[in-house]
Amino acid sequence: MSDDSLLTVENLRTYVHMHAGTVRAVDGASFSIRRGEALGLVGESGSGKSMTCLAIMRIEPRPAAVIEGGRILLEGENLLDKSLEEMQQVRGRRIGMILQDPLNSLNPVLTIGNQLIEALHLSEPGASKADLRKKAQAALERVGITNAASRLDSYPFEFSGGMCQRVTAAMAVSRHPDLLIADEPTTALDVTTQARFLGLLDELRRENGMSLLLVTHDLGIVAETCDRVAVMYAGRVVETGAAAQMLREPRHPYTRALMLAVPHLDGPRTRRLYQIPGEPPSVRAPSIGCRFAPRCEQASDVCRAKYPPTVHYANGDTVACWLHVPDAAAYIPTDALRSQRLDGAVDYAVGCGS
Repeated sequence: MSDDSLLTVENLRTYVHMHAGTVRAVDGASFSIRRGEALGLVGESGSGKSMTCLAIMRIEPRPAAVIEGGRILLEGENLLDKSLEEMQQVRGRRIGMILQDPLNSLNPVLTIGNQLIEALHLSEPGASKADLRKKAQAALERVGITNAASRLDSYPFEFSGGMCQRVTAAMAVSRHPDLLIADEPTTALDVTTQARFLGLLDELRRENGMSLLLVTHDLGIVAETCDRVAVMYAGRVVETGAAAQMLREPRHPYTRALMLAVPHLDGPRTRRLYQIPGEPPSVRAPSIGCRFAPRCEQASDVCRAKYPPTVHYANGDTVACWLHVPDAAAYIPTDALRSQRLDGAVDYAVGCGS
């Protein structure tokens, strides 16, 4: 773990055990978030992004979902070693979270004020209710809700989707967490409200000096909001790097495919929108090789036989792809191709070149 890392996720595995079989929702994900930076976590639906966030908060849907292994280090402390009671001191105070659907995040039978005051009370248990109400009003004003004093007595159904999302943001940052996890916070918002809300998150992040883990499908949001990007596919992180560099020159074939699938207004109108061939792999029975190999035009026998090691570049970027492993075939003898197992992957460190 580097000295400036706030959160480091190492080989995280979260499986969901069902009657039909075991779903490897997160199957060896690794990434880190530095202090004060915004990291975008991107990938197709079902790649494990939301389950990764739930595992970090230790609120995975139990008893079906089980964290099978790995480490989640928050400033060097492994959150997986903490009891659920100890995690209550971490949630909200050290890590805040904004869920996808704001209406499901808010209690429909409690006023907005009561829910905000409850969150503030956890930080200041000795404060009077009058003081907490004033701070709740200030929190609503801070996130751009007008007539905040009267709005404290409103219920969630009296707010629009954008206003509810602003309330959840106010609750999430009310305790000044070191890290804010925003799991697709703009999915239910129109484009204008999206831009305002993302601007608000960025402003709150810079004012409070907190880090941000932003889960999204929208690479445009990543380009505007994030410092670094982690690309997730089939439960694993396949590439990380600086947002500007990665979106300009992606290394992993999957990242390039995601970029090609983004509509471009300056292209010919007759050009068909690019579609990644095939379908995401089954997370119940993942292949022993690269999980993107069946959809990759550059896949070789090595890709199909063994999961690639993670290549670490001197500038901090990473990529898990055999195309970037020097003499890839030499690491796997031809007569052993069929016997390689997924957990045999190792790491390599190389220079900054691509």
